[in-house]
Amino acid sequence: MKTQLDRIESLLQTIAKQTAPKKRKPRAANSDYPDWFEDIWSVYPRRVGSNPKSKALTAVKKRQDEYEKNKEWMGAHGDMVISEPFKSGSERYAAFCDATIEDKRFVMQAATFFGPDKHHENDWSYSSSLTLPKDNADLEEFAKGLGMDKHRPFVGEGWATYRKRIQAEIK
Repeated sequence: MKTQLDRIESLLQTIAKQTAPKKRKPRAANSDYPDWFEDIWSVYPRRVGSNPKSKALTAVKKRQDEYEKNKEWMGAHGDMVISEPFKSGSERYAAFCDATIEDKRFVMQAATFFGPDKHHENDWSYSSSLTLPKDNADLEEFAKGLGMDKHRPFVGEGWATYRKRIQAEIK
C-alpha cells in the first residue's frame, strides 16, 4: 500500500519529467541542393527579408512533377531540360526587378515565384520606353523634367506609391 509520502514522491517525479527541457534532434544541414537548383538560385533576384531556399526547392520539384505529367507542355518544349523554365523565368524576373523595383523587400519570395500560380511562366516585360531612376531622391526631379510638376508626392504618400503613379503617367 502506498503511503502519502510515496504518492507525493511519484507526483514530483511526474512533474519533473513534464517540465524538463525536451531533447531536440539537431536540424539536418540542408546544404546539399542539386546543382541544377543551385543554377536556378544563382540567377534569382536577391531580396531583403526571408527567402527560404528549401521551400523554393520544394515548389520547383512540385512544378517539375506537374510538367512531367503534362505531355502537351513537354511536347511544346521538346527535349528541354525540365529546370529550364525555372531558370529562364528567374532571369526574366531578375531583369524586371532590376528595372522596376528599388526596394528589394518587394521582390517575390522564390517559393511563391515557383509556386502553384506559376509566376515563373510570366513574361515579366515592362512597356515603358523611359526607365524611372532607381534612387527615390531623383524621382521627383525626373517627373519635373517630363513636365509633371503637378505630380509631387502627396503628404504621407510612400515612395513606392509615388513611383507607381509616375510609372502610370509615362506609359
